[in-house]
Amino acid sequence: GPNDLTKAAYLVEPKLKTIANAYLETGLPNLQMSGSGSTHFSFFTTLAECKKWEKKIKHSFPNHLVKALRPIQHPVKINPVL
Repeated sequence: GPNDLTKAAYLVEPKLKTIANAYLETGLPNLQMSGSGSTHFSFFTTLAECKKWEKKIKHSFPNHLVKALRPIQHPVKINPVL
């Protein structure tokens, strides 16, 4: 679900909201913010779509760190540490 700290982070650091709005203006779907604002990210259904957006965002924001990561395969099996 949505990050409960987004509004507070945008109030404390308005530049975060400016950056988010700039990403949204590119058409970037599913934009989210981690924790208290250290990272903006999006989810995609395929790695190809993710890499397409990685290229577009890198081109539009050359000074931002942008990285496409492979999708998590579902269901994810997590083995407990004993």
